Amino acid sequence: MDELRTLILGIGNPARGDDGLGAAFISALGESLPEGFRAEACYQLAVEDAIALSQVDRVCFVDASVDVPAPFDWQPVGADPQGTMDSHALTPGALLMLTGILFNTIPEAWVLAIRAEETSEIREQLSETATQHLELALRFFNEKAGIYPDL
Repeated sequence: MDELRTLILGIGNPARGDDGLGAAFISALGESLPEGFRAEACYQLAVEDAIALSQVDRVCFVDASVDVPAPFDWQPVGADPQGTMDSHALTPGALLMLTGILFNTIPEAWVLAIRAEETSEIREQLSETATQHLELALRFFNEKAGIYPDL
């Protein structure tokens, strides 16, 4: 049986404090991913990401959020025809919809939203609180990946 292919996309700008949680998540994963997993960091989702999504069985979007309870939220996400789709605000649901339109496939998808506290300040480090949230999100994700393939 073929190995399930999983893409982990860490979203955010590391130069904007806690907005860099997605990139920090990818960095912390390092080379410790199980076979069949690939991790990438990006500032924001782009139309071109539909190509990568068309080549995997599932995707996990990791992003900072001020709208979720601490320390993080883990939710499935599906293709969303109402999702925002422009050059600076492509949502995971809109990207999944676009992937389906362009490639006739939509991977199983999840969003890991890590609670952010300080995103407006220009600084290249996470707040102490966000660092704690990141550690808890990593532990959770590694446990989920550990029961692979039931992520």
